[in-house]
Amino acid sequence: MKRIYKTCIAFILAVALIIIYMPAEESYASGSVTMSAGYCGGPYYERTVLSSGDLQSGTYTYTVINSGGSVSVVTATGRKLSSIISATGISSGSISQLRFKTSDSGSGYYNSYSVSTLLSNRYYYPNLPDNYADGALIDSAAAKKGALPVDTILAATTEGMTNRPYRLMVGQTQPLEQTANMCAYGVVAIDMELTGEPVLSLSQLDSTLEVGKTYTLTLTVGAYDSALEEDIKADVTWSSDNESVATVDSSGNVEIVGAGSATITASYAMKNKTVTATASIVKAAEGGCGSS
Repeated sequence: MKRIYKTCIAFILAVALIIIYMPAEESYASGSVTMSAGYCGGPYYERTVLSSGDLQSGTYTYTVINSGGSVSVVTATGRKLSSIISATGISSGSISQLRFKTSDSGSGYYNSYSVSTLLSNRYYYPNLPDNYADGALIDSAAAKKGALPVDTILAATTEGMTNRPYRLMVGQTQPLEQTANMCAYGVVAIDMELTGEPVLSLSQLDSTLEVGKTYTLTLTVGAYDSALEEDIKADVTWSSDNESVATVDSSGNVEIVGAGSATITASYAMKNKTVTATASIVKAAEGGCGSS
């Protein structure tokens, strides 16, 4: 009886250890991928959020060579990256970089790729495994024979390599291209860096303004679309270079507090650049009170 009891205890402990040390890959399955857009290194603004169910749209096959020189045939279920981008309302031609954050990349990015790199012509080489050894092609023509175009996708599941959801899957541009390091897994966010930069402009006030009155400046933002324009407006900061003459609040309301001149500036700070717009207030004279 004691032997049976000890055996049961040992079994329970073994199961507990297995559960404790089991890799937490399935945690990705209940997660999501946030697609955001912005300029010049950010900030980036959310456009859509994808769940695992949003990626169950097709099955694709890839040949993948890793840094160790071995080749695998991988079957993945996922959604075309081009379709995912389109769902955000952003044209792929307006994106310069796609920046991928993964569950273990911390506050930084796993990697960044140009849209042309990921959406260029890529292939699955079904004859590559039989014509590849020790990092070299045995028969180049045979390896290339029967090559099939394959789309870059974000995969929900993969077979042929470790099955970790939210994995970027890319085809090869030629049979010896190593793509395993591009196949980021556990993707939690994709930041789309747009080409160009936003443009700010401010309405101008009359040259002579009355002390004691409040005037409103109108800020116009030129960006990819109206949604992004509103996001940028919310992050604009306002300042006056002479607060003894004019002060400004976060909505662009300018109060004239003294005679003189001042410049009101609306600024939008990005990681790699700041854009501004200015309005000049000159010859402010002593006058009435109240607000317009």
